[in-house]
Amino acid sequence: MKDTVILSEIMHDVVSNRLSTAVLAGHYCLSENMSELSHEEESEQASFDYGASIVGAAREYGLQSSLILWVNDIGVNPDKRMMLKESYQIPHNYQRILEKWGLNPASVDVMFESTMRNKASVLLRKLYARSPHLFRKVSSTSEGLVRCVSNSSCSIEPEVKDAYVITGPNMEDLVVKEGPNPKCNLILASLFDSIRKDKNPDRIINIFNHIYTYRISLGIHVATTLIGCRIEMNSLFCEGAEITAHEETRFSPPISLQMGDYHSEYMANE
Repeated sequence: MKDTVILSEIMHDVVSNRLSTAVLAGHYCLSENMSELSHEEESEQASFDYGASIVGAAREYGLQSSLILWVNDIGVNPDKRMMLKESYQIPHNYQRILEKWGLNPASVDVMFESTMRNKASVLLRKLYARSPHLFRKVSSTSEGLVRCVSNSSCSIEPEVKDAYVITGPNMEDLVVKEGPNPKCNLILASLFDSIRKDKNPDRIINIFNHIYTYRISLGIHVATTLIGCRIEMNSLFCEGAEITAHEETRFSPPISLQMGDYHSEYMANE
């Protein structure tokens, strides 16, 4: 599906139904070791451009719409990371995109991945303390565990003994935390839930580099089944300047919402 068709369909739906939206776009990495995913790369810039265009158009129709920039700062030295957060400014190329769509940089909500990682750890401790039966605790060396994309791309701590596992979207053993480290699926789930709580939108629209397609699908699964983040989500992915949609990364709550075990356990104690 061509990008103009995808964006036109989304905007028609948003405008005709007078939906408030939170648009998560432009995610990039600060670490110099991940320069291929920096804000200068084509997919990242396209993601932010598409996101800003949706927010700008929605606001022209008088609709509430938030633009959220999620920055990956995890690969940065902790001491340097703190300074970067305190002095952070939206990159100049992103500022030019905002200007194009009539948006003020001050209106962009910037969220850092390290902060969300800490929130994910706290959230899991609370969930496990309240409802340990929602998880299975297994050895990190167990066979068949799924972490995010592949075990080769997710580091396994040498001294880790316990992995917290839930059932994944394809009935796989999905690791949400290993030792002290929440996995990317739980971090993403915490991000979606934070947006739900902070912005209370009718719909979240995710626009990411296409390499994150599977990760986003796992994040949505954890958000909706474990945390109970039952909110409409559309997810779009950029490969260069081209944008596509993937059905497995879309979530629509059932009209008659039947809370699952995970959801009811969490919401009852939220």
